[in-house]
Amino acid sequence: MSEDFFAGEPRIGAQFPTIGTKYTGTVLEITSEEQTSLTTGDTITWDDGTPKMQVVIKLQVTDGPTGKYNKDAGKWEPVEDDEGVRYLFAKGGLFTAMKNARREIGFALEPGATLTVEHTAVGKASQVGWNAPKKFTATYGKPVALPSDEDPFAL
Repeated sequence: MSEDFFAGEPRIGAQFPTIGTKYTGTVLEITSEEQTSLTTGDTITWDDGTPKMQVVIKLQVTDGPTGKYNKDAGKWEPVEDDEGVRYLFAKGGLFTAMKNARREIGFALEPGATLTVEHTAVGKASQVGWNAPKKFTATYGKPVALPSDEDPFAL
């Protein structure tokens, strides 16, 4: 049986256009994947050719921005059929915030956990012409059982 790679759901990434932008929700899924260039789509690699990886968190947002941020208009705009699912691509400052939250709480992030991520500051650009890195805080609570298709009595 062949797999239809083009039938996947569209992924709306969580956007953090301004300090104070915050998302809270239930973690649905955690995966890892290769980082890709926003301009070319090519895999980003280390000097030895090994792909750089990122953690991808699928979050059912319960509190936070809806729609997508239009930078040119300076406002959030609705997304058709938006079900409130956002993807967090944890690398750089977001990865550091997630790692710090894990260390502070003492347990790993798992599906069913409540996650809050907030853009808290902007660092200093490491090179002229580069964007300044965003800084984040993350907190999460212990997971609750997610509904299961296999258990007809699941909540």
